[in-house]
Amino acid sequence: MKQMRLFPAILKKGRAKAISSERLELYIPFIPPLSKGETHKALLEKWGSICWGCNYEQPSGRHLEVDHIRPKVDGGDDYLPNRSLLCSPCNKVKGSRLTLHGLREHNQGEGYWNHDRPAIPLKAAAEWAKQEEGKRAVKD
Repeated sequence: MKQMRLFPAILKKGRAKAISSERLELYIPFIPPLSKGETHKALLEKWGSICWGCNYEQPSGRHLEVDHIRPKVDGGDDYLPNRSLLCSPCNKVKGSRLTLHGLREHNQGEGYWNHDRPAIPLKAAAEWAKQEEGKRAVKD
């Protein structure tokens, strides 16, 4: 398994101190994020062809776009726990200024939310994605 040096931590009595000479190098396994195609496929298989922003089912999952739950400009990353599927109109509204939660609130306020089905629960989606990332770490 590839490993990547994260950073040297400077320790003194269990607390980070800049004056200590003791060093501990921490390593984490390097797991590259899934490609957009792999992410799209994984999210479709798990959650179906439903837009996470308006809760409407799309006739074909190929019309859903992979997007970040937390925008990259706000510190979001490209890993599966931070990815969602949005229809094109929702993706345009969300842009890089809204989180997925903010987009859902906007759509509900504007009347664009489908109340006929339960929404994809974001906490459950995040937990599933973390488990999937963990499986990838074990495989590699």
